[in-house]
Amino acid sequence: MLVLTSGMAQGYIDLAEAFDAGARANHTQTASFHRQVNTYRGAANTLALQFADNFSKFQSKDEFITLAFAYPTGSPAAVVLLNKAAGGVWLPEAEIDTAQKRAIEHAVLLATCRAAGATNDPAKTQELLKTGEAKIPRATFVEAMAAALFDESQLYAYNKLDQPDKMKIFCSRAQEALKTAPASNESQDPDKKIQAALRRRRQPDTNQVTALRQHLVTHLARHIRAIAILIQHEDARAAAAQCLHEVGGAE
Repeated sequence: MLVLTSGMAQGYIDLAEAFDAGARANHTQTASFHRQVNTYRGAANTLALQFADNFSKFQSKDEFITLAFAYPTGSPAAVVLLNKAAGGVWLPEAEIDTAQKRAIEHAVLLATCRAAGATNDPAKTQELLKTGEAKIPRATFVEAMAAALFDESQLYAYNKLDQPDKMKIFCSRAQEALKTAPASNESQDPDKKIQAALRRRRQPDTNQVTALRQHLVTHLARHIRAIAILIQHEDARAAAAQCLHEVGGAE
């Protein structure tokens, strides 16, 4: 359940990231892309919270953890439809459904590889799970779950769901998990990332701020010119006045 929920959460995060990029690339359908982003981040949030709650109840102290499930379906290759959406191509409904299915399968497969101690190595993972039951060192499994907690903590960054308290909880639980595993090079790397994320969790990325500023400057000027043209037209002035009157009356 831990591997499945963490993988599904990451799949929805990947979907949200792709459609968010699509919104920036396709300015004529930004609203449609953003609706998908909101839907996917909402689903990712639900699954991430479920994963974090389930992992908080993980009590096993055994030297080995059993992964008692078959090798998952899906491809380790990048999801082509996600790349298409990220480039600003609005997908038909059927392709959106397919992209969602493929993205989740892809993320669950990669989560399984990481949990099995074979990150990005589907062939090794398939061999380990060929009997439907793989014994994995507890430290390996815990490090994989800590990495998943950290990855999902980024869902709550200021430019996504903007919930710094949840981001801190996920990062803290990841750190606590790493403390229960013997120190290793694998555990030190995510711990450094977690500490860095906690230090900057309220600080916007400079590149993102610059890109946002440029976007606003470019498109605000365009909207101002359009408004200026409209208000020169008598019918447009009358319509605007009527709207203001109605809004004022509603208040």
